[in-house]
Amino acid sequence: MHSIEEAKILLSKNKNYVFKGYIDATEFTVDVFINKKGAVISIVPRERIEVRCGEINKGRTKKDSLIISEVKRLCNKLNEAYGVLTIQLFTKDNKISFIEINPRFGGGYPLSWQAR
Repeated sequence: MHSIEEAKILLSKNKNYVFKGYIDATEFTVDVFINKKGAVISIVPRERIEVRCGEINKGRTKKDSLIISEVKRLCNKLNEAYGVLTIQLFTKDNKISFIEINPRFGGGYPLSWQAR
């Protein structure tokens, strides 16, 4: 999808398409580990520099205190969640927009492992 006009054409052919708003911001995937008692043990933000077919192709870890504190706050509200979570978000001007929480390792997890 490259334009609003293209979206309108698609919708005119099929009303079942779902679109999400474009967010002009830096995208991050955050790898999180929560123990069985609900304590957040590890948070590693990864900036998604280049993405191919939805998977990170190029990235870098970034120890961003705002992202870390907001992800921890979010995880503390997830009752009974434990294990590995992959959280995706956008950040711009000290504001965070969470877009996904997945209960699994993300494709870029090896970068987080190397950064530990």
